[in-house]
Parts: sequence; structure tokens; C-alpha cells
Amino acid sequence: MFRAYFERKVSEGKTKIQALICIMRKLIKIIYSMMKHKTAYDLPKIEEKMASDEKCAKMLV
Repeated sequence: MFRAYFERKVSEGKTKIQALICIMRKLIKIIYSMMKHKTAYDLPKIEEKMASDEKCAKMLV
């Protein structure tokens, strides 16, 4: 989940450190929301085929 987000931020022109900071901010928002609403974190369902197709498409471009 976060690897794709990291790679997207780097491809947008962010440095690796800046991309990590974006991930940290995203995690902080998730954790704050969990604490505020007293809920557990559920991983979003990601289709493996879709993720592998995106990698192949990036390689071809």
C-alpha cells in the first residue's frame, strides 16, 4: 500500500525523504482518526493483478 504511494510521490518529483515525509503524514492521519473514532485499522483490499499490470505498464512507457 505505501510502496505504491512512495513510488508515485517520487515520480511526481519529490525526493525520497520528501516522499517518506508524505507517508509519515498519511500514517499520522490514519492513527489520529483511529484514536478519535476508536476503530481498528483495516487494510484496503488491493487486487494483485491490477498492481502487477501497473508495474508492467510503467516499464513499457
